[in-house]
Amino acid sequence: MLKANTVRKEISKPQLRHIYAMSHELGLDDDTLHEMVHSITGSHHISSLTNDEAITVIDRLKGNMKGFRRFTKSNNDTVVNRIGMANEAQIKKIYALMYELKSYDEPGYPLVTINKRLRGILKKYNKIDDVRFLTATDAWKVIEEIKKMIISEKRKLKRKARDDNG
Repeated sequence: MLKANTVRKEISKPQLRHIYAMSHELGLDDDTLHEMVHSITGSHHISSLTNDEAITVIDRLKGNMKGFRRFTKSNNDTVVNRIGMANEAQIKKIYALMYELKSYDEPGYPLVTINKRLRGILKKYNKIDDVRFLTATDAWKVIEEIKKMIISEKRKLKRKARDDNG
């Protein structure tokens, strides 16, 4: 009986440097990079990745290689033309819905920024921290969840108006 090949080829130093250089170029802080690596590979430490896992992380950072353009520094740091990832229109829709959701906040509601609230939604439903890591499919799911939250807020407002008048 043949033994399974248990040799594990570790990440090379050039791969490690490449991952950190790309993340720096993309404007990712270390925490965001490590969360992304953990979500892709399950590993908490970049230095403990295998060669294959490092290639996967590098490909993800490159936006699956094809159609990749660098992050544009716009109002909401969106990314465009990344195959399989959320497109600019989806990200704009998410932010538009977040502003609509914020419009239902009551006066005196704790001041939470839209980005912080969005980060919470992304963590809850997608286990990620930033819209830049949303796939196109996940972006539509986030859009639908935010729409449900807006509907819920509208119902609360109607109920409150009815109770105040009744």
